[in-house]
Amino acid sequence: STQGVSSAASDVYKRQDKLWVEATPDDEHNPVAALDTMLDLQREVESKWGRLPDPDDDEAISTYLREVILCATDELHEVLAEVNWKPWKKSRGIKDVAAYREEVADVMHFILDLYLAAGLTGEDIYQDYVAKHNINIDRTTNSQYKES
Repeated sequence: STQGVSSAASDVYKRQDKLWVEATPDDEHNPVAALDTMLDLQREVESKWGRLPDPDDDEAISTYLREVILCATDELHEVLAEVNWKPWKKSRGIKDVAAYREEVADVMHFILDLYLAAGLTGEDIYQDYVAKHNINIDRTTNSQYKES
């Protein structure tokens, strides 16, 4: 079912004996629409698992966020396992791009959960990213940051 995927054109298709949802934002050139679609898909999964906390229950939100952050941390370690990074070994780079992508997508699910728990939107994600991006760009040109 694609119920809960608002403002997105969705198709359900079968792959490897499983149903998959292919979702495309109404405006595929709009990054906010893409982020909203991703949030809608993640909200649907979390709702089916019954994991989303009551927005009025601070204790449940704290517990949920702790679990999500621990899961994201674990998934980041799984991403690292797909990278040849050990200083005592000669090999470098990504071991298996498909496995790497899958692990990064797992991390993204948990990042989306963090935004969902706070009731944030695709616009919020986009604005947060752009604001931090601008700070980081400033850091690359500001001698105060380069000296520290």
